[in-house]
Amino acid sequence: MTSETAPVVYLLRRPREVDPYEDALSTAGYQPVHLPVLEFSYVNEPRFHEFLKSPGSFGGLIVTSPRVVDLLKTIKERDPQLLAPWFKKQSYAVGPSTSGRLTTLGFDVRGSNAGNAEELSRVIIAARPSGRPLLFLCGNRRREMLPKALTRAGVAWQELQVYRTDVSDSIVPADERPGWVVCFSPSGVEGLTQILDSLAHTPRIAAIGPTTAQALRVEGFTVHAVAHEPSAEGVIRALQRAEPTIR
Repeated sequence: MTSETAPVVYLLRRPREVDPYEDALSTAGYQPVHLPVLEFSYVNEPRFHEFLKSPGSFGGLIVTSPRVVDLLKTIKERDPQLLAPWFKKQSYAVGPSTSGRLTTLGFDVRGSNAGNAEELSRVIIAARPSGRPLLFLCGNRRREMLPKALTRAGVAWQELQVYRTDVSDSIVPADERPGWVVCFSPSGVEGLTQILDSLAHTPRIAAIGPTTAQALRVEGFTVHAVAHEPSAEGVIRALQRAEPTIR
């Protein structure tokens, strides 16, 4: 399949230097085009550093966003010894990508098979953490499901907002005619309308997982494909299930 005939897929995310979605989708016969619809900024860094200097106060970490991994990576590069005590604690993260990147940094991570916050809550509860609270590192738009599940199960946790998410006011779609638009988070749903309004046709919509799919449906969008796992391979399989003629 040539690049001229390969279906274009808009990815509503910011690409990485070596991007697994771009590589995997290209190999699978798609033309991936990144459209970052969200802007991120870090907050509470002095307080976060104080927390990191007190590992004895916590039983481990909960990470549900790649933004947190990026921050931890930066901290490790600046001060390698600051995170060292945390590597001995149990950490929990959603999905293979976030879990894998945390593991590469040196953390002991569970949750690679958890595709969303609900599944991660089951992983944490099954581990039966007790005593000191887990430090839940999150953003300003974090959802209630995980905290509520942990509280009901009697798992101690403490929240710290370390980043904030805002919808970009300057989303510029590319000139390609997309066959698909893939939404990667409930926050990204807000930018979808702006993109669709700029297109002369209506592409199919895919979601990275059930939580994002539900957020899309609440806003009135038809969801044509939902990834069973939050990964490049999961997205590809979802697209291929919805359009079996595209391989």
